[in-house]
Order: sequence, then structure tokens, then C-alpha cells
Amino acid sequence: MADRSMATAMSRRSFLLRFTGAGTRAKDPAPKSTAGRVRLKILGVCLACGACARACPDKALRLSTEQQGFRLRFQPELCTDCGLCLKTCLAGCLVRIPDEASPGNDTPDILAEGPLFFCRRCRSATAVLNEGGYCRICARGG
Repeated sequence: MADRSMATAMSRRSFLLRFTGAGTRAKDPAPKSTAGRVRLKILGVCLACGACARACPDKALRLSTEQQGFRLRFQPELCTDCGLCLKTCLAGCLVRIPDEASPGNDTPDILAEGPLFFCRRCRSATAVLNEGGYCRICARGG
């Protein structure tokens, strides 16, 4: 059973790599030791959907939900700068900031936190609802 779940996880990661184009080698690849030298920042509004955290193969991003709130944490020392989180962010609000000044900083950054609301239609938790009380996906569906 464990082998099957590992195969499923690997196929999801392979899909994300192909879908987003991340993992392809550029002409000038990043240095091998990027761990701890990358910072992420939220510009705009985080939906608290968790797509970035699920896409991260190194578990550098973690979305936690406590009671009615959420917190998105980033651990720079675990980040290998693969870019999957940036490409899978549904809101497009996650951005990369080079941080050469403080390599090895192992304090998790809190990128976003706040209350969670529940969509009137699908009942999924989200940080943002429209004026009718629907998440972005249900709002598009009419």
C-alpha cells in the first residue's frame, strides 16, 4: 500500500514538473547551494488554497489551519529554488526574492495568515469570498 501512495505522489510531481515547465534547465542554472538564500513573499491576497505547499517537493512551504484561521509558513533552509510553488500559486501572489545577505537562516517566515471563510456552495475553506459568499472557483461557475 505504501508503494502505491509513493507512486501516486511521484506521478503528481512529474505532472506538475511537465505542466509548469519547472525543473527544465535554463542556460544559466542557479547555483547548486541555494538552500537558505531564497525568500518568498506574498504580494496581493493569499487564497489559503495550499496549492503552493502541496507542489513543494522539499516541504519548504507549509499551510496550517487552526480553528477558523490559516498560516502559510516558509522555511528557507529547505528550499531548493525549484520554482514549483511560484508556478502553481492559484492567486499568482507568491513571488521570489533573492536573499544573499542571510544564508542559513532557519527561522520559518510567516508569509500569510488570517481568518478562513467557507464557501456557500462547495463549503471549502478559503481566505477570500466574493460578495455573494462564494469562493473564486464557485463564483466562476455561476
